[in-house]
Amino acid sequence: MTSNKQLAKWVNGESIHRDGSDGGECCPDFSCCRPDLLVPANERQLFANSSSDVRYSLLMGYLSKALADKKVYITSEDTWPKH
Repeated sequence: MTSNKQLAKWVNGESIHRDGSDGGECCPDFSCCRPDLLVPANERQLFANSSSDVRYSLLMGYLSKALADKKVYITSEDTWPKH
């Protein structure tokens, strides 16, 4: 399945995890793996019709919700210990 087909199904309320040799690809809101995270239909439509900048902002919000109960640390290579 292509990512565009996956996106169209997600917009219509069908959350499908796209299989692949790299482990696959979740729906933008991760609802294929966590159905409780499915965002409302109007937000799915907004995502599909938005620019990449808006999509990025929405994705960060979805990621925050998906990881809300986890301790996550995001760093850059600049902060890694030097050996």
